[in-house]
Formats: sequence, structure tokens, C-alpha cells
Amino acid sequence: MSSQKKTFSLVSPPKTFDQIPNEINVSILTYLRAYDLSALHQTCRFFASKSLVQNVIKHTLEHVYSKRLTDGFELEGKEYSFETLRDVEWLVIARVLSRPEPVDGFYVSKSWCKTALKWLEVQDDERKKGMNSNNGNSKRKEKKLSKKKQRMRTRRLSDATPPWPNATSDLLCCHENLQHCNSTRAAKAKRRLLDKQAWKMLKKLYPDSVSLKSDMGECLQCRVEEASRKEEQRNLVERQREERRKLLSCPIIRGIYTRTRGVPIQSYQEDGALEPGLYYVLPRAWLYNWRRYIKTGEEGNPGAPDASCLLCDGHRLPLIPPHLESYLYGETSQLLVSAESSPTASTTHGDAAALPVGMSAVDSQLLTSMRAAGISQRELEAQRTLYPSPYTPRASDRTTSKTNKELLDIENKIVVEILTEQEYNSLEKLWPHSNFSLRFRVDGPHEIKWSTIPCRECDASGKSYSLSVRKSLNRSRKCVTRTSSASMVEY
Repeated sequence: MSSQKKTFSLVSPPKTFDQIPNEINVSILTYLRAYDLSALHQTCRFFASKSLVQNVIKHTLEHVYSKRLTDGFELEGKEYSFETLRDVEWLVIARVLSRPEPVDGFYVSKSWCKTALKWLEVQDDERKKGMNSNNGNSKRKEKKLSKKKQRMRTRRLSDATPPWPNATSDLLCCHENLQHCNSTRAAKAKRRLLDKQAWKMLKKLYPDSVSLKSDMGECLQCRVEEASRKEEQRNLVERQREERRKLLSCPIIRGIYTRTRGVPIQSYQEDGALEPGLYYVLPRAWLYNWRRYIKTGEEGNPGAPDASCLLCDGHRLPLIPPHLESYLYGETSQLLVSAESSPTASTTHGDAAALPVGMSAVDSQLLTSMRAAGISQRELEAQRTLYPSPYTPRASDRTTSKTNKELLDIENKIVVEILTEQEYNSLEKLWPHSNFSLRFRVDGPHEIKWSTIPCRECDASGKSYSLSVRKSLNRSRKCVTRTSSASMVEY
């Protein structure tokens, strides 16, 4: 019995790599990349064998990669090393990424593909330079690029970096699934499709990459979370809109919101003037932002009513806009009308255009008396066509493209609107803190008393500022022309 036990004893396992068959060593080493094999080559003397390196490279070319991916790679005349295997891997990656995009397959990051191709191009240039330096005079004559193209190519490849280990890291969501994109255009800008064979080769070279099939679709959990987030955002917007609409339930606030002429209609008299009482002045810019916030909610709440922009910088006293003074003292029938576009101004210009030869715009009374004497308008027009009219239209007459709003902004530094005391108090209740307010009292026709004495030394129209800016611009243009002409004379 003891002799039989000795006959069936197990063979001891191999203790070194030399005892493992060569075929097993080769098949194991083909699972590693050239970078890992080179590190292994420096670690152990056994893996520095030229025959082992040659067998690994041949087995990789014949059994690991298809002939379509390695076609054209020549091993003759080359020294077998793991650097040669690295060149094979670069060739495989370049041909895999250069394939046409299929209808379905596996997703890869487009930014990763661009980075990999750029890095391969840089490595290929370095490899060619090394081959040319080793061959010496037997190097091939390559077509030289122009300086401009060479400079553009160098600039394009200046930021080339090795591709990161995971080729799909840009496409993964927090749940390790395909990230959701808002549109098809955004998805095409980030994703690229590879067929099954190309993905298999890329997965072998970059094993950290996650398989993302095109038929699996995007992450359902991310889509559900985004849908709920959008629903919450819509509900929040709807609640904010309802809160803004509650303000319009007050008829006084609604009257300010729907106002277009800048003056409370309930305070009008028959002659167009304001009824006696206390009134407040607010900048139209603040009211515009407030109305826009009530309507759309854009740019947020404008804050408490503030008229501090009407104070002058020198004396900190209120500046009364010219259009407000013209309306309060009866020079214009409307508040938001410029002096040039007012009906009075247009009538004056129309009479001046109809004057006969030799008569200026000052003689409008004479023109009225001539019409009363029996001279018809046809005779006046005939005299104007026979002789050139001495009337020269003003710049405001020639510039017909300017609207009333533009003229108001030119004539007034700040355009304002008028509110009653009740309206202003209703507005002020919406904010806990109040700012500077400008108010006046109307005691009778053209009898205005301001709460603060207005400043009469500073300009409220803003024309002096625009004039000084124009003068400085003209002065700078003259200096430029003088220096340019002087430089021309010197040369």
C-alpha cells in the first residue's frame, strides 16, 4: 500500500517563470499594454529575453488585433522591443477612431477622441524625427510646410496631452450611466459612436472605460430627477407670478401700473392742469423697472421708491427736469412730450415754412393779417415756389427719425412721472424702508411750492454735459489728425 501511494504523488507546481511553458507566458503577457510590459521588462531579467519579446509582438499582431487594424505595419528591419508594440497600439487607436460612425454601437467621448488623435500626432512626429536621426543621410525627403502652416500646426499641437484612462468619463452621470443631454445637438457635440469591434479594441487598451450601448438610452433616474426639478421650477415661477399679481388687486397700484402718460388721470382739470393738492415725483426709469418686474419678474425687485438721482452733485438739492416745469407752468399740455415735438413748436415751424420771400418766422402776426386781408394760401405758395425761401430748417426739423422718447432723454437728465399722495403712500407700504422723495404742492393755476428748494445753479437738462463730451471728443480728434499729418510730413 505504501508503494502505491508514492506512485500517485502530485507534481510540485513551478516556482519560477522558466518552468512555465512559453505559450502560457506569451498568452498572459498579451493581456498587458506596452507601458506595463516595459515596466515589467525593467523589473525582472526573465522578461528581457528577446525571444520572449518577439513572440509576444507576433502573437499580438496575429491573434489580438485584426489584420485591418495592423495592415501596413512592417516588422522587418526593426529591433523587437516593447516600444514597437507601443507603435502598434498607436496605429490601432488611430485607425479605430478614424472609422466612420455607425448607426448604433458604443458611445465614446468626442473630447477624448480629439485629445487622443492630437497626442498620437505629436508622438508620430517624435518617432519620425528619431528615425531620421538614426538613418542619417538615408532619410526620406518629406514635403516641407510653409512657415504659416508650420506655425499654425505647432500652435494647434502645443497643448497636446495624453488621453485619460477612461474614454467615457465625460459621458457618465453620478449613477455611472449615460448622462442626459437637453437636446440632440448637445448630444452629438459630446458623443461619438464606435462599432462593436472598434469598442473591443479600445476597451482592451483602456480597460477603465465603461461600456455605454446606444440602445440602452440615457439614465432614467437622471431624467426623472430633471423632470421633477423642472416641475419645481415651474411651480416656483407660478407662485412668484401669483404674488406679483396680488399687488395689482389694489386699484391704486393697478392705476400706477397701467398708466402711460405719467400723470394721474383722476387729478386732471378741464384745462389739462393738475388739481390743487400734494404730489410726488418719481423717476420714470424706476417705474419702468417696477412695471417690468410686475409683468415678467425680470431683473428682480427694483427696491423702494427712490428719487435721489434728482439731486445735484454740487449742492445736493433737487434738479427739476425741464419737461416737468414746462408741464406744471402750462407751457406744454402733456408731461411726457419734448419741447421740440410739442404741438406749439410744430405750428410755429409750419407757419414759417409757409411764409413768403423776405418774411422771417418772427412776422407770424403779419402773415395772419395778410390772410385776413384776402390773400389766399395759393398765392403765398406760388410766391414761395418762384423765389427760394430764406428759411433754414433747424436740426430738429431735419432729424425726423428721432422719436419723442429720444428727444425727452436728450432734453432732460432724468425723466419723471407724477404720483398723488395716496398713490405714493400705497407704493411705499410695499417696502419697509423708504428713500429720498421729492414732492410739491399745487395751490392754484401755476402756483407750485416744492418741499425742498430746487437748485437753480446746476443744469437739469444734461445738455451741458453732452456738450462738454462732444468738445473733448472733437479736441481729441483734432489732436489725432494733427499728429497723423505731422508724421506724414516727417516721413
